[in-house]
Amino acid sequence: MHHNVKGGAASISNIQTSSLDMLSAFEKTLISNVANTVKEQYPTFDWRRDDHSEMNDKQIVALYLVKNDISQICGNDKDSIQEFMSILEYIFDEEFSE
Repeated sequence: MHHNVKGGAASISNIQTSSLDMLSAFEKTLISNVANTVKEQYPTFDWRRDDHSEMNDKQIVALYLVKNDISQICGNDKDSIQEFMSILEYIFDEEFSE
């Protein structure tokens, strides 16, 4: 029995590419949906940086997920969250200062 390896490889490659495209489209849709939900949850927040550039959906979702993680780590205690944020700010200042 003879198999056409080249044709098979091309078919597998096409399937992999189309699967990646489909996953990529799904990921973008999911991120967009979560970002829209976050924006609705905080309607008074501007979602722009200090330079007035818009945050993209991935950045909005990342901020929301980090916020949730910090809240959980600190037991949803406002004072603990403020202390945690102060420590993070210090660490970032140390890491990125001259």
